[in-house]
Amino acid sequence: MYKMSSICGIKLLYLYYKFKINNQVFLKLKYLFLSLIISIVINSCRKKECWETGECTPIHYDFNLDSIKDYFHAEKGSYWIYLNTKTNELDTHICTGYLLDTIHHRGADEFSTHITITYERLFRSDFITSLNRTISIETNPLYAESFRATNKLRRARTYLKRHVIGASTECFFFRFDPNAVAGYGGYELRFKGIEPSMDIQGNTYQNVVKFELNRDPTWRWEFNDIKNRIVTYYWVKNVGLIKREAEGYGGNIELVDYNIIK
Repeated sequence: MYKMSSICGIKLLYLYYKFKINNQVFLKLKYLFLSLIISIVINSCRKKECWETGECTPIHYDFNLDSIKDYFHAEKGSYWIYLNTKTNELDTHICTGYLLDTIHHRGADEFSTHITITYERLFRSDFITSLNRTISIETNPLYAESFRATNKLRRARTYLKRHVIGASTECFFFRFDPNAVAGYGGYELRFKGIEPSMDIQGNTYQNVVKFELNRDPTWRWEFNDIKNRIVTYYWVKNVGLIKREAEGYGGNIELVDYNIIK
């Protein structure tokens, strides 16, 4: 009799837990089903994007460098002579090539195939006598996919990147926004304002644009300087780079003379 009671108790306990587990599974399925229904209702009420219906109106954007290229435009044969005020050594930079290209780009994914852009891109190569090497500067490419989110014109920022042997970094950007930061991998370039006037090596320059870079790998290559220094770049329209100063270096790189061929 005792044995029969034990078996019945075990069976009842088994049936109880089986029902409880099945009930939990049912509740989960119920909630999953309700979530699916809610998701379908929300999506049916949502206004679909034009790319989902195939009814996008073609959009075209134009981005020109305009007056910004005047900071860098120099034809082959142009030169800039700089003085290192720490070592009193002169260094000549000679333009060996200049290209202002017009590029057309169309969006490549389903979100942006209706978007096309036309933009200018600048390339320049300079031979540096102190390095006995050619360096290059270039503005950044633009992509139609960048403008797909709102179908509204965003202010594309133009960056200038400088390549020196095994290093490269941004050293200029437009639009001149004090809140903007350029750079990658821990490098940060910031616009630091415009000096109304500045005297450099006996010459006076107007409206000098300043950019500060928290670490400049190109400086390390050019001057065999092992320290990560804060470097400030000074630019003038129709002249180019007139000064570089590195925090704690003990001297500046200053423009002494130049001749620009347009």
